[in-house]
Amino acid sequence: MEKYRKDTDYEELRKERAKSYGPHTLIHANLGLMWTGILQTYFRANLNGVIPPHIVELMLSALKMNRCASPSEVQKMSSDSYLDCANYIQLAELSSKGAIKTNESETTI
Repeated sequence: MEKYRKDTDYEELRKERAKSYGPHTLIHANLGLMWTGILQTYFRANLNGVIPPHIVELMLSALKMNRCASPSEVQKMSSDSYLDCANYIQLAELSSKGAIKTNESETTI
């Protein structure tokens, strides 16, 4: 992943990640649905809506920040968490502005 350290092309990074994990727009929308259901069940309360993708992306960046802070030797050697954190932050900004559109082929079953 060292090729992404300077002047990172996050769009290329997202394409690379999509090959392994699928399209981020669909995954983050689904995570919002799942997390909403889990939180509503746990707190026995209605959240009056689904957690939106930009909030999911902020939560994922917080996960990556936590990993970056880990004293684990494995984490110290991995720059992926820093890279992913920056990517999630950028996605959150773009999503919150409506700059990311879901590709229709991503939602077709």
